[in-house]
Formats: sequence, C-alpha cells, structure tokens
Amino acid sequence: MLNDRILVKLGDAEGERRSSGGILIPATAQVGKRLTWAE
Repeated sequence: MLNDRILVKLGDAEGERRSSGGILIPATAQVGKRLTWAE
C-alpha cells in the first residue's frame, strides 16, 4: 500500500460500506472511530 490514508465515500443509505480501495467497513463502525483507524 502506497498511502497511509484511505478515503471513504459515504452514502446516504445505512449499512456496510466499501472504501475506494475495496475495504469493507461494517455498519456498526462509528464515524469518529473510522477516521482514527490509520493513526
């Protein structure tokens, strides 16, 4: 992996999301926690 950041496009629908890199983000993950995973 070349970067230490992953950009995620948030949709309006609730549920699981996929990042632009194809990583599955569970629906139970809170926005604040998702933003600190890379630290």
